[in-house]
Amino acid sequence: EKKVLADKLLAEAKKAAEDAAMAEQRLKDLKSGTSGTPLSELAKIARKNKLEKEAGRLQRESDRDREEAAKLEREADQAEKVRGTTTVAQRLSEKSQMMED
Repeated sequence: EKKVLADKLLAEAKKAAEDAAMAEQRLKDLKSGTSGTPLSELAKIARKNKLEKEAGRLQRESDRDREEAAKLEREADQAEKVRGTTTVAQRLSEKSQMMED
C-alpha cells in the first residue's frame, strides 16, 4: 500500500515537473517570439486597446460638450427673447409714465 502511494506521488511529481518545464518553455517562446504571439505583439495590442478606449471616452466627452453647448445656445436665445420683451415692456411703461406726467 505504501508502494502504491509512493508510486502515485512520484507520478504526480513527474507530471508537475513536466508542466513546469512546459510553462517555462512557453514563457521563453513568448519572450523570444518563436511560438505563439510574442510579448511585443501583446504589448502593441494592449496599447491599441487602451488608445481605443481613450478615443471612445474622448468622443463621449465631446458629444456631451456639444450637447451642453447646444443647450446653452437655446438658453441664450430664450434669454435674448425675454430681454427683448422686457425692453419693449420697459419702453411702453416709460411712454405711459411720460403721458401721465
